[in-house]
Amino acid sequence: MPLWRSAARLEEQGGSVARARALLEQGRSKNLKEPDIWLAAVRTEQRAGLLKAADALMAKALQVSTCFLLPVVQTQQLFAMLRGKYA
Repeated sequence: MPLWRSAARLEEQGGSVARARALLEQGRSKNLKEPDIWLAAVRTEQRAGLLKAADALMAKALQVSTCFLLPVVQTQQLFAMLRGKYA
C-alpha cells in the first residue's frame, strides 16, 4: 500500500492530480478492502479542491466497509473531514 500512496503523492506534488488519481484507482482495484488507499484517494481529491469527488469516494469507502471493519480511527477521520467541510 505505501508504494501506491507514495507514487500518487509524488505525482500530485509534481502537479498531475489526474495521474495521482489513476494510481490510487489502480491501487484500490487491486486492494479493494484496504482503507488506507481509500483515505489517500479522498485526501488527494480534497487537496485538489474536488470536494464532490471526495464525498463520492467516501461514500464508496463506507459501502466497501460493510465487507470489513474500518479501524475506528480511520472512520473517525472520514467523518471529521465531512464535519470540517460542512461546518
